[in-house]
Amino acid sequence: GEFIMVDRDVKMKKKGNIYSLNEGYAKDFDPAINEYLQRKKFPP
Repeated sequence: GEFIMVDRDVKMKKKGNIYSLNEGYAKDFDPAINEYLQRKKFPP
């Protein structure tokens, strides 16, 4: 897999649920989600 740092101050709880995102389904995402992902992956 690949890790993309989305924010410099990301904090992780010691315990919690796992969150992941399969971009293979990006065509089905709300446009706002895709815009957010693009901004995080390719910042200005």
